[in-house]
Amino acid sequence: MNPQLDPVAAPSVGRPLWVQVEAGLHVANTGAGFVGTVTATPYGYEAMDGVGARRGTFVSLTDAKTALEEVAGGVAVPTAIAAAPAL
Repeated sequence: MNPQLDPVAAPSVGRPLWVQVEAGLHVANTGAGFVGTVTATPYGYEAMDGVGARRGTFVSLTDAKTALEEVAGGVAVPTAIAAAPAL
């Protein structure tokens, strides 16, 4: 008699885990990989996705995090505020 083995489950993608690694810098990961970063700037919260593409500057930290979570999940991204002026 051969015992049946349970199939190995892939890591759960689930909701990203956000961590504030220093003042003004938040990073997120899921079981599937790196989601991105949100950085506080004088113009709002700048979101960069897991491959380094700028996803916009948002009025709130929550909006920036939501944008990255939606990109990671394949959902349409909320509209960012106007681009920050060049320094």
